[in-house]
Amino acid sequence: MTTAPSSPPGYWPSPISPEMVAEGGRSFGDLQVDGEDIYWSEGRPLEEGRYVIVRYRDGHIEDVLAPPWSARTFVHEYGGGAFTVHRGTIIFSNGGDGGLYRLDPGAREPAPICAIEGLRFADMAVDANRGRVIAVIEDHRGTEVRNFIGAVPLAGGEPTTLLEGNDFYSNPRLSPRGDQLAWITFNVPNMPWDDTMLYRSSLDEAGMPEEPVLVAGGEGESVMTPLWDGAADLNFISDRTNWWGIYTERNGDQVPRLVTEAECALPAWIFGRASYCFLDDGRLVAGVGKDGVWRLAVVESDGTIRFLTLPFTEIGALACRGSEAVMLTAGPTYADSVVLTDVDRNGFTILQSAVDVAVDTDYISAGEPVTFASGTESAHALYYPPRNGQEALAPGALPPLVAHAHGGPTSAASNGLDLRVQFWTSRGFAFLDVDYRGSTGYGRRYRQALYGNWGVVDIEDTLNAARHLADRGLVDGRHMFVTGGSAGGYVALMAVCGHDVFAGCTSYFGVTDLVPFAGDTHKFEAHYTDLLLGPLPECESVYRERSPVQLVDGIDVPVLLLQGLDDHVVPPSQAEEMRDALIRRGIPCEYIPFEGEGHGFRRAGSIIASYKAELDFYRRIISGDLHT
Repeated sequence: MTTAPSSPPGYWPSPISPEMVAEGGRSFGDLQVDGEDIYWSEGRPLEEGRYVIVRYRDGHIEDVLAPPWSARTFVHEYGGGAFTVHRGTIIFSNGGDGGLYRLDPGAREPAPICAIEGLRFADMAVDANRGRVIAVIEDHRGTEVRNFIGAVPLAGGEPTTLLEGNDFYSNPRLSPRGDQLAWITFNVPNMPWDDTMLYRSSLDEAGMPEEPVLVAGGEGESVMTPLWDGAADLNFISDRTNWWGIYTERNGDQVPRLVTEAECALPAWIFGRASYCFLDDGRLVAGVGKDGVWRLAVVESDGTIRFLTLPFTEIGALACRGSEAVMLTAGPTYADSVVLTDVDRNGFTILQSAVDVAVDTDYISAGEPVTFASGTESAHALYYPPRNGQEALAPGALPPLVAHAHGGPTSAASNGLDLRVQFWTSRGFAFLDVDYRGSTGYGRRYRQALYGNWGVVDIEDTLNAARHLADRGLVDGRHMFVTGGSAGGYVALMAVCGHDVFAGCTSYFGVTDLVPFAGDTHKFEAHYTDLLLGPLPECESVYRERSPVQLVDGIDVPVLLLQGLDDHVVPPSQAEEMRDALIRRGIPCEYIPFEGEGHGFRRAGSIIASYKAELDFYRRIISGDLHT
């Protein structure tokens, strides 16, 4: 029951503490089904960011990877696909040394398969017929990083190269009989959501690929997530219609299985996540998303599509077990969870939740989709009004706003329960999660509207999203703040360069100087800016014109910079250069470095400290203690 207001918005007492946010920062990934067993990985801030492999068996959940082992890979720096399971044997990449290890049933300690310094492994598939594991391998031993698909004996040994010659590979997938291999490949400047190619090949007696056959993809088409079904047909996802839909290659034809004006995939920043799977009876189960809301669909044997009625609106990964589907999912009142779903009875069981402590629903704000005009186009966002069971806005009062720009920049907003959002709304802030042009969930054309326009349309959309709320009288236009991480940190900084919409800016490991960034960043994104801005050196002037550090004379509000010192995607020099430029101008700037953190904070102490710092930063601006 809400009482009369006792504190101004932004200062409301909240049960959602930074410590709770850190604990709720537990992440799930690498979902696997092995017979009746279900496996997933958990990134645990309370264990210094260790990634634990967890198993659900016969109604019981247990950790199967003991400390100090951590199932993590740094292929493409973002990783994913760090383990696979075959008949109880777990093959995983260890985050400590990057090596490939095997944990047999009943074994107390993993055994090394290949732990050669400089080699990284991801996206594994066990080739039981030949006693080997096939994986995407990234070789850092030479002067240039080499990516290829290779095979390593399960008994241990050095890799054999199966496929090489292109810049990147992913999704090596064996057919049910083990006689064919499918894979995705692409070359710079493309990213996995641009122009990719799906190949398949027969394997000879030695297990080497024969003449590859191009199944799908090429110029103007993003192909993803190849998956063999029980009939040995090859399935895949393509955005050839503008939307990522699911197709089956059958008898030389490509048959649409689930193609509609919605997305059946998320951008492949990380390895190993599938957005569809097949039940034992051959029916297709898939996540389908549009406008920030995802639903679970079943394609029946006659081709009809049935959507389940479930309280979940985010689907990060799927796997099938018999007649059930396992999801990494979330909903407006459900935090990130591992959920087992009976697709015929429309029932579900939560196996694990990122949040162990129940949060009173009186403190939970639900995201509301917002569409607004931005230039000559429309853009999208999710708006969360402030909500607190013991507080309310005084008559005529308006809440301060935290506008969030997601990373990627191809990521997307989600209205799944996220304590990082509720941390703000429960304290009396409104929260705005902006799906600027370039975001996923609105088709290929919306996603690629950012190409050539990075630092222009995303900034325009973020500014106009905040203006839209202020014009509607939903937020206090004097106290609007912008925050984001990585590409979102770049958006946040650009949004205060020469613009007077926001009263303060927080950048988590954001890009500040585009020319050195393009030269310093890792191989996976080394040419991404060719698409977002144009190639160097021809477009160097564009890079400088859109670099926050070059536009520092237009910044007139305080800036908070938070940076991991082990970040190999956006190096610390980016934040440090920005800090120095702001200090020279006399703009209040606070820089907080975090030892042991890379691109994204994973340790509880770092998460707690960053939220405390950001909250204190905004409150000091609101109170007038911090100003230019």
